[in-house]
Amino acid sequence: MKRTTSLVNQSPTAAGGGVVLGDIPAISATFSYDETDNTEQTLLDQAIASPVHIGSIWLDMVNVTQQTTISVYHKIDGTNYRKFQENVWAVADDDGVLVEGFTVYSDLKITLQCGGGGAGSVNVPYAVV
Repeated sequence: MKRTTSLVNQSPTAAGGGVVLGDIPAISATFSYDETDNTEQTLLDQAIASPVHIGSIWLDMVNVTQQTTISVYHKIDGTNYRKFQENVWAVADDDGVLVEGFTVYSDLKITLQCGGGGAGSVNVPYAVV
């Protein structure tokens, strides 16, 4: 299950010509993560129309039974996604995962990938604030 939403955040121009950053509206949802699939699965593909600050991304991995790579991408040139952060989560790790704040000016994508071999799909609650 892929969640795609659209952000239209009109950022006014600051005195001196700089852009005033907006904040992303909070997103909270649950992703159905197929642990039998060893391909990269898109948890969130967020269209962003103007520069915004992402305060943090929270993932609740309590239901996940497989080591998982969490990747964060930014559509840096307006066309192609580039990975700028990757973390490997292990089953023995704490269940809560925090991706600390950053600023983006174009689309954002978050993916999960495991080696497959799981029993089926599990729910991964997440929030972007």
